[in-house]
Amino acid sequence: MKRKKHFTIDDYLSFSAVHPDFKETYAIEKFIFEILSKRKKISLKQLEEIFIRKNLSLEKMRYVIEKLLREGKLYISRRDELSLIKHKKTYIIKIERIYRGGATVLINNKFRARLKDYNSPISVKKGEIYEIIGELYKEDDVLNLKIFDIVKKLK
Repeated sequence: MKRKKHFTIDDYLSFSAVHPDFKETYAIEKFIFEILSKRKKISLKQLEEIFIRKNLSLEKMRYVIEKLLREGKLYISRRDELSLIKHKKTYIIKIERIYRGGATVLINNKFRARLKDYNSPISVKKGEIYEIIGELYKEDDVLNLKIFDIVKKLK
């Protein structure tokens, strides 16, 4: 017979999580967007320090950040830095061909783009599949991809 898990403080905190009402949520979202419009990215520790200085609730801030992450308006990098997702989108890429100074990638199994000069946070190997956050742009009538961060390695 299995023993029942004891009720811990973490269980209590998960039940008593503070959910702000609509006006508070909107005000906190607006405050976070104002901060991120001035800076491109901010670490979670710095954001918490700003909230502490302004005497705002950290629990409500965390709730709003989780909400914005679910909605796809914010992104947290591997270094725990928050940034806005404006023109950046998530793509699934497969490395098809590697050549000197770049690579060719298949994006979302639909179209190809050039990855120039390996100015990306991934080490490129043929056949690997990644989910990334990036931006597509055209240069000399050739579609290019700029990678900002990796969400996860798929294969």
